[in-house]
Amino acid sequence: MFDLNDKRDKRRRVILGKAQIDARHGVLLAAMDFEWTCRRAILALSKKPTVVLYEKYIEDYSAFKGLEKAWSSEVVSAVNGAPPLSALLGDKVSWQCVKDAMQCRNAVVHGTENRVTDKECRWAVCILEDACDIVVQFAEEHNGKIFEPINRRRSKKAIEEETKGGKRLKDWHNRVEAQIAKYDERHWIKTSVIC
Repeated sequence: MFDLNDKRDKRRRVILGKAQIDARHGVLLAAMDFEWTCRRAILALSKKPTVVLYEKYIEDYSAFKGLEKAWSSEVVSAVNGAPPLSALLGDKVSWQCVKDAMQCRNAVVHGTENRVTDKECRWAVCILEDACDIVVQFAEEHNGKIFEPINRRRSKKAIEEETKGGKRLKDWHNRVEAQIAKYDERHWIKTSVIC
């Protein structure tokens, strides 16, 4: 949907535009944008090598629930005076509002969207996009460059010690590659029917 160099204003503009056309689609995009923004801020502000953090994103800091844990472990410890993610958002966009907005996303994803109105979806989009703005502003104030490549290198030995050789990431890639080989990815390209 977006490229790394698509700055905050473009992301917000596109997501709000999509939400005006289809509020449920907007919620999905805003939820993706919020998680992506938080994870990029964590990568940008942490002192650990990016490969270590990517490894932790697989299980230790997975999904929405892992964002608070990752922020506390990686950002609060690395940035002097950094508040927990829930405190960073403040009063306008409380952590409870973000959790409620993500529940709206869950309703759409899990097939109970008929219980969620367009008005509620548009509210969720605004909450998540406002939260993204706050996270980006905080990262930028602390020299975190979210919209640029992030690469902190360490010796291979140090990385292997921290990631147990990158086993989780390698295991995931191997599982997916095995499934791709069985599925024959080229099939959908040659036909007019996509999956």
